[in-house]
Amino acid sequence: MQLSPSAHTDTFCRDNLPPRDQWPDLRFDAPELQYPDRLNCAEALLDATTSLLPLGPAPFDADELTTVSERVLAAELLREKLFRLLGEEVPYGTAVEIERFETRGGLRRISAAILVAKNSQKGMVIGKGGEKLKTVGTQARHDMERLFGGKVHIELWVKVRSGWADDPSALKRLGYTE
Repeated sequence: MQLSPSAHTDTFCRDNLPPRDQWPDLRFDAPELQYPDRLNCAEALLDATTSLLPLGPAPFDADELTTVSERVLAAELLREKLFRLLGEEVPYGTAVEIERFETRGGLRRISAAILVAKNSQKGMVIGKGGEKLKTVGTQARHDMERLFGGKVHIELWVKVRSGWADDPSALKRLGYTE
C-alpha cells in the first residue's frame, strides 16, 4: 500500500488513504476522522489516537519537562547553539563537557569545555576576536535562564582533545554511552 502526502501538510489525511477494505488488519477499530479541511487533519488524527490510549496515572508530574538533569540540559543547549550559529563551519566532532555546575540560591555557575579534535577547529569555534564563542554563550545563557527559572553565569573554554570520539571513557563521561 502506498500513501501520498497531503499537499497542505506532512500528514496523511483521509483523502489520501486507500479504501478501508485495502487497509492491513488493524488491532483496533479506527474511528472515522471528521475535520473541516486538510489543515485540521493532524489535530483530528491526534484526537482519534488519544481516545484509543488506555487511561492510567501520568508517568511524570505535570510540571516536569524532562527526566535529564540541568547539567545535561546545559550541555545540550550549548551544543545546539554551536550547530545553529556555526552551521557548515562547525566540526561534527564537537562535544560539550560540563566541568562545573553549581547552584547557589537562584544563580547557576557553569563552566563548560567545548571539545574539538584538531587545533585548526578551535579557531572556527572561537571566531574572530572571540565573537562566535561569545554569541554561543549568550544565546545559550538566555535559553538556560528561561528554562531553569533563574540567573546563569557561563564560562566557556574551547579545548583540543584529539581522539575523544574514539575513547570509551570520554564517551561515557560526556553521556554518549553508559
